[in-house]
Amino acid sequence: MQKPNDTNHQRFAGVWDAIEDTPEEAARMRALSKSKMEAEALARQSDDGGNPTTEVTLWLDVEVMDKFKAFGDDWQTRINEVLRAHS
Repeated sequence: MQKPNDTNHQRFAGVWDAIEDTPEEAARMRALSKSKMEAEALARQSDDGGNPTTEVTLWLDVEVMDKFKAFGDDWQTRINEVLRAHS
């Protein structure tokens, strides 16, 4: 009979080490995972008005999107401002 510590199971430092083929791939996946979690945390942070924000999928008419985008990269903020003004 085998003792609990006397197995053929390999121990890994983390999940990425267990599922990736090389230490380099595991390190890359750890970094990608960390970046994604940080990006999601930033997305949940407050906007300039101190209001909590969240990510959504929103279907808009193409011409509506084009009009908002025509005024610059902060088109999502402008859509939020319009919606806030009408809520």
